[in-house]
Amino acid sequence: VASTITYPAKPPAGRHSGRLMEPSIWPRIAPIWPSSTHFPHPVDSLHEEDDTRLVDVEDGRTCAEPPTLDSHGFELCRSPCVATDLDDAAQLEAYLAQTARLVQRATRADLVVPFHHVRIDTARDRFGKRGGAVERVHGDYTAASGPQMLQELGECGVLPPRARTMRRGAILNVWRNVSSEAVRSKPLALCHVGSVAPDDVGVYS
Repeated sequence: VASTITYPAKPPAGRHSGRLMEPSIWPRIAPIWPSSTHFPHPVDSLHEEDDTRLVDVEDGRTCAEPPTLDSHGFELCRSPCVATDLDDAAQLEAYLAQTARLVQRATRADLVVPFHHVRIDTARDRFGKRGGAVERVHGDYTAASGPQMLQELGECGVLPPRARTMRRGAILNVWRNVSSEAVRSKPLALCHVGSVAPDDVGVYS
């Protein structure tokens, strides 16, 4: 189906793409991005404009050739969530353990370490001016920030010492529904990076 997708508009010279966020939200979100506590440019250089496009979107559950981590960088895995309340310590522990097993099966990794989680509830949260879900096309990590995050996780003791000797590492986002009802508002959409021209990729702060 054709759907309206929101991209961050390319900023003009001297401006930087990004978004403002309510200060009360930042402490829960900050661990996703390494060494970032603020917009790394003068605030008056912020360019927070949208570029909406009509894009063909396919239902990932009915694709003739389902996307995989190897082919697309993302994959749909069926794994009913064991938790309903991530504010409950016992349920959170079980949820993270189940998620680690899910990632291990999907990647065949020797080591999987869950290091952060965020529960997005659009009715509850206000991430900037757009509610709980980020509606702009974006990626959480770059070729620079990903390795930096892995290094910082090792330095602060989240990763065990043997992780530093491993040849390869990766950061994966795992999106799961903790409700018994299907997501009907702001469903997750994923973009194959191979379908994006290099000139259309930029840093979003």
